[in-house]
Amino acid sequence: EDSCLDVVKRSLKLVQLEGGDGVKLGGVEIPREDFYKIRDRRLAQDGIETIDDRLLPQYLPKYAVRWTDLAPLLRRQRAELSVELTKLYLVNGRAVITPRDLWDLFSKFIAVRAEEYVASVYERFSDIGAPSKRLAEVGERISSLLPSELELRERFARVPSGKLRPEFFPSCVKIAMGGVGSGLRNYAITVLLTSFLSYARASPPPAATRIGDFIKDIPVIRDEIAAPIFEAAERCKPPFFKDQPQEKANIYYHLGFGMTAEPRPEESGKSKWYRVPNCSKIQMSAPPLCDPDELCRKIKNPLTYYFRRLSEHARSGTGG
Repeated sequence: EDSCLDVVKRSLKLVQLEGGDGVKLGGVEIPREDFYKIRDRRLAQDGIETIDDRLLPQYLPKYAVRWTDLAPLLRRQRAELSVELTKLYLVNGRAVITPRDLWDLFSKFIAVRAEEYVASVYERFSDIGAPSKRLAEVGERISSLLPSELELRERFARVPSGKLRPEFFPSCVKIAMGGVGSGLRNYAITVLLTSFLSYARASPPPAATRIGDFIKDIPVIRDEIAAPIFEAAERCKPPFFKDQPQEKANIYYHLGFGMTAEPRPEESGKSKWYRVPNCSKIQMSAPPLCDPDELCRKIKNPLTYYFRRLSEHARSGTGG
């Protein structure tokens, strides 16, 4: 157990409750009835009504962890990886937990760190347009353990490029489209909307680097992607381009056409075509944009939300 705790303590500042006449944390006594409530809550959570003496110690409060150490879990959208602060028993800024809670929290930490690492690797390699040989080999090994490509396509087919369907946009995009305040304008308009609307309209493969490879007509870029972005910018308070007119050219820069107000087909690729930020980045950089619904909690990127909704709509056979 000690060796396991040494590993856990690299992520969590863990302290052990004090014994003696009563259970204490930092000199503060935990009422006996609260001690047993913590035990019973965890037993109920695991669906256990009767327990033998060998397993009981796993359900008795034994440790405390700073609630701030749990921050990576507090902001997670996915319920299976999240922790609700209001459900923790706090004493002087520390959450009192059982050994069973500890292993549960630590497993969530491992999952979150793994997700963050995979996301960072994806973003690094997506910039070069193609994965490295080593990453490709790892991907092939993982793919061998997953359902067949045909099965995945049937379940989560990415629809062909076509007219944007705002009714299927995630809430963060809808909020940005409605206009935001001065503190959110740059992120909502330049970072989120520019990337989301362009990738949603073009529907490119993951390795894509130039929007011009998928949308040949500049009128489509100008009227179906840039125009809604400019309209959203005007709805901001104050209007985004009124005091920052250079940002209009910056929109095309983020679409990959360089700093220009009049994009031309041959200029596609002159600058980087910025990708849609993951949900975790939106949460950290612009929390007011994040108002997740049930589907949001199951995905990690606004673009995935949009394609999932489109795919479900197509499979349902609903007209329109």
